[in-house]
Amino acid sequence: ELHDIQGQHHRMFVLPEYGSSSDYVEFWNKLRQGLSHSAEFHRVGKNGSTVGPRLDKIGTKRKTDHLLQSIVNPSAEIEKEYQTVLVALFSGQSINGVKVKETDKILVLVDAKGKEIKIKKDDIEEMAVKKKSIMPEMTKTLKPKEIRDLVAYLKSLK
Repeated sequence: ELHDIQGQHHRMFVLPEYGSSSDYVEFWNKLRQGLSHSAEFHRVGKNGSTVGPRLDKIGTKRKTDHLLQSIVNPSAEIEKEYQTVLVALFSGQSINGVKVKETDKILVLVDAKGKEIKIKKDDIEEMAVKKKSIMPEMTKTLKPKEIRDLVAYLKSLK
């Protein structure tokens, strides 16, 4: 709830070690300079993308090693409802996304940014499930300590 965080320091959202680190200071210095880090993130509570699974209680559902693997190698194990589908159209266009709805006449995908894409089934030449997750490997954007902090945060979601 909003009243739970109003007037609180932003450090409440990170682990104490990170909140007192030089990396945390650097992060806020970059923000003050107008630099930012932007991406689509998983949903926790009412915030985040609706493309992947909700993470509200992930700390009770998954073991630490599973969470770590999902961050460093998200394609290693993809739950069926989050598998990426590659659709080739007769027009030559290719579309990637997670299937959210399918009828006799239409296929609905959601792309990595959460945009819904409706495709007429008559326009589809071929369709295949990809073995690669739409979630990027976080080792390319996070430092090892940040990955450890992220796993700790996810384990705290109960």
